[in-house]
Amino acid sequence: MGISLAQMLGGVSWEDVYMRQEKYIYRTHLAWGEGYTWRQGAEGGRPDIVCSSPPEFKGVDGLWTPEHMLLASIESCVASAFYAYMTHARLEILSYRSEAEGVMSWEGKKLKFTEARVKAFIKVRKTDRESAEKLLEKAHARCPLTNSVSFPVSLEVEWQTE
Repeated sequence: MGISLAQMLGGVSWEDVYMRQEKYIYRTHLAWGEGYTWRQGAEGGRPDIVCSSPPEFKGVDGLWTPEHMLLASIESCVASAFYAYMTHARLEILSYRSEAEGVMSWEGKKLKFTEARVKAFIKVRKTDRESAEKLLEKAHARCPLTNSVSFPVSLEVEWQTE
């Protein structure tokens, strides 16, 4: 019988990693610009970004779109949850890079995301790899954003060790 991940990592739980509150509230604001563009901002003095509908929906190419922001939010949620677990377990991420892809399809008269994939390229110490793999699986499973969308989010990983 092997040692459990909780025992191996000193019982790392979601509650240990994040300050647990009943609920969290986030606020954003939007000011319409011209045509299919707007300025999107958020509380706390975060800088506004200029956004647009995607070019395929008459938007301006080269600007952030709601579709790209949704994918980026999922991708960064997985990364930040993984970082939190690794830090709490006192394990080091030597490098982390990822990319995400989402598919929107028509379901009846509704156009919606039907799937997304995050592909991570992660480098850790050889001695930390097994623990890092388990913590990444946990981060993906418990990421609040992957748990909030109605489509599957798969995770692929290319591991490197040193």
